[in-house]
Amino acid sequence: MKGGEIAKKLNISTSALRHYEAWGLIPTVARAKNGYRIYTREHEAYFFCIRSMIPGFGVSFVKELMPLVKTNHLEAAMWKINKEQVNLYEEKQIIEQTIEILEPNVISELPQYQNKKNFRLEKLLKKQKFLHLPSVIGKKKS
Repeated sequence: MKGGEIAKKLNISTSALRHYEAWGLIPTVARAKNGYRIYTREHEAYFFCIRSMIPGFGVSFVKELMPLVKTNHLEAAMWKINKEQVNLYEEKQIIEQTIEILEPNVISELPQYQNKKNFRLEKLLKKQKFLHLPSVIGKKKS
């Protein structure tokens, strides 16, 4: 199977396929006598998986995950996915709580903040018990 065929199916460039190969995210690709890559259905499945996961998890996470899949450490890969889903859910909760507290009149209805011009949002969320999850504000993704 040619790279162009897979790229067309996934609506990406062939250079993206080569990047995934260079990053070690797919199994080794055989080469024809002329040097062209010979992709298999397995490669196509890897590319589809990679492209499906990037929008929700990001490139850096996929770059950590796919080598586990490639080396058949599937249980470790599933635990990694589960952990990341929990992290994403916690971040989503904080974002929803932040949006809720930033709604018009919510802050102005809190007596201790009526005359304040400046305050830290994280402090406000914690004080008002909005932030019942571990703080991820300012936390860098690993």
